Amino acid sequence: MYQYIMNEKIAIIMPKGIQYDYCIKSFHDEDFNLPLIIRLNRPNQNLKKRLKIFVKSFLIFTQKQRLERLKINLKKDSELLLKQKLNCEYDRINEIELESFNQEYIASELKKHKIEYCIIWGCPILKSNIISSVSKIIFNAHTSILPYYKGSFSEFWQFFHDDFDKAGITIHQVDQGIDSGDIFYQIPALISDCINPYILRAYNSVRIAKNYSNVVKQVINKKLAPQQQSIPNEKQNQDKIYKMKDITIDKEIRVYMKQDKY
Repeated sequence: MYQYIMNEKIAIIMPKGIQYDYCIKSFHDEDFNLPLIIRLNRPNQNLKKRLKIFVKSFLIFTQKQRLERLKINLKKDSELLLKQKLNCEYDRINEIELESFNQEYIASELKKHKIEYCIIWGCPILKSNIISSVSKIIFNAHTSILPYYKGSFSEFWQFFHDDFDKAGITIHQVDQGIDSGDIFYQIPALISDCINPYILRAYNSVRIAKNYSNVVKQVINKKLAPQQQSIPNEKQNQDKIYKMKDITIDKEIRVYMKQDKY
């Protein structure tokens, strides 16, 4: 029924992680033609982040100490949820591990393999050299109901603004903008998912991992058409791109401390 898909050359670019493993396995299970799978591994950044937390534990005030401990515990909870929902194993065939997001190398590999479709999730912003290296569509998974909350860690900003109507997932086409391409598929989050930003992100990840391959299959087989993004009505979300660097300690305290159960 889906023989057309089998002949399409598809690349996957994702970090390492439970949700990404499950997602890649689903593409394998659907017998997609996957000549290129690139996994992003950034141990140096993780080490730097851990060192920063360690230093903070000695240098910061008590409230900020509690914040760091709280975030660590929330991340553990979200990791446990992912393991419960998405535990899987698969043979890692044709996977290339990168220590950093080397876009020149990735563009070269995409051209070498003559990739027609590319599946990304959890990646930095793509430069034009990568976008132009894929002959048809680059798909991306984003954790908000676009066009709202474009950028990084959408869940945090939804809690910051108490704006859960925009929580959920979007699978969309990558263009030259940031999370601005045509939309293929969206699922709103449940109110019961909105416990804290990390748990909401875990539930978003589960929905992406379980639906991504089917959405791509439908798009390639022309059973699912793209829809242009609408223009947000709310002034605070109009063309706004949210960034990790804008998440300050004060904002974290406002979001996390009101639900501190640890």
